[in-house]
Amino acid sequence: MGIDERKLKAIAEQVLADEKEKNKEMSVVLVGESRMRLLNKKYRNKDKPTDVLSFGRTKGVSGFLESELGEIVICPAAIKKNALKYGVSFEEELVRVLVHGILHLLGYNHERREKESAIMRKKENFYLSKYLKNK
Repeated sequence: MGIDERKLKAIAEQVLADEKEKNKEMSVVLVGESRMRLLNKKYRNKDKPTDVLSFGRTKGVSGFLESELGEIVICPAAIKKNALKYGVSFEEELVRVLVHGILHLLGYNHERREKESAIMRKKENFYLSKYLKNK
């Protein structure tokens, strides 16, 4: 269950470039299941760990640079479980949640309307196929 940080950074940079957000920055944090459970409970009122949470920069709040998009929190243990559940590799699931988190920071949402969900899913699948074919 190794994580290639350089590859993840390259994928994140390419997604941002493809989305015309090349000069934007974000943080990616890896946490354990207990920490992710606490975050998911606090921010989504769901008392269980999840694979990824995105925290976008709040506009108008001081202390942020215009180039900062926010933070993506990833739980490798949850990703490993989901990879087994969906019959995909850990790497594929990790790339999927990274792309998912980036798209959330860019304003895409899958929880409001089905049309938005379809757009986000299409973009996720596009980036997943683009980056995993170059393994």
